[in-house]
Order: sequence, then structure tokens, then C-alpha cells
Amino acid sequence: MARSGLRCRVSHHETGDHIEVSGALTARSQQRLVDTMWRSAWAGDRHITVDLTGLTYFDGTAVMTVLGTKRIVERQHGCTVDLCGLDVATSRIVALD
Repeated sequence: MARSGLRCRVSHHETGDHIEVSGALTARSQQRLVDTMWRSAWAGDRHITVDLTGLTYFDGTAVMTVLGTKRIVERQHGCTVDLCGLDVATSRIVALD
């Protein structure tokens, strides 16, 4: 099991926030990403990109929580949240086994 923490780096652009995620996304660490997504939405950003390419590990529960948060943020704040890079992370993690 992965022991590294989760890191969320936010960069602000004219088109919206870009959240670059790296490390292990687990039930224990997911709150860091959820909080970061909400902060971007509360700041009034209309477009948020969450880049999951840097994940070294993820579990299904955490991914489901992130997907649920995406939907709620979009509905409550009228913004768009794009999740990208999960396919790249999945391929890399599976190749490590």
C-alpha cells in the first residue's frame, strides 16, 4: 500500500483554476482534494481542472468521493469541473504491479 501523502498544487489562470494532484488518493487523504475543489469554487472560478496524472495510488472509495464532489460543486456553484489524467495514472499504477 502506498505511504506517500497527497499533494494538491493550484495554479490560477484566466480560464480558471488548475489543480495538479500527486501522491496517494485514499479515503484518508481525499479530504485535501475535496477541500481544494471547494476553495476554487467558492473563489468564483467558473472552470476548474483537476489533473490526476500524478497519482501514484488511488482507491475506489476516494475516486467515488471526488466524482460526487465534482457533481455537487458543479450544481451548487454553476461551474465546470473537468477531471483529467485518471487514465494515465491508472495505466502507470497497473504497470507497477
